[in-house]
Amino acid sequence: MPAVVIEDRVTPSTVIPGGFKGLGESGTIPPPATIANAVARAVPEIAERLTASPLSPAVVWAALAAAKTDSDVPPEEPR
Repeated sequence: MPAVVIEDRVTPSTVIPGGFKGLGESGTIPPPATIANAVARAVPEIAERLTASPLSPAVVWAALAAAKTDSDVPPEEPR
């Protein structure tokens, strides 16, 4: 079995004294896409309408209402 080689690449920041970079930002990128994918899978008839962020309840409701209008069935009022 070949030996495992672990490489380390250091790329310091060129715009911050000391070359330091933040570490916490990467954890904030996936959640919006994950939420949009979950909604799109739960309600596939509006998946193509979910194209912008933030994906608020009002945006989802508008997409549902538009999808119902396209099918000539009036949407129910939210509770």
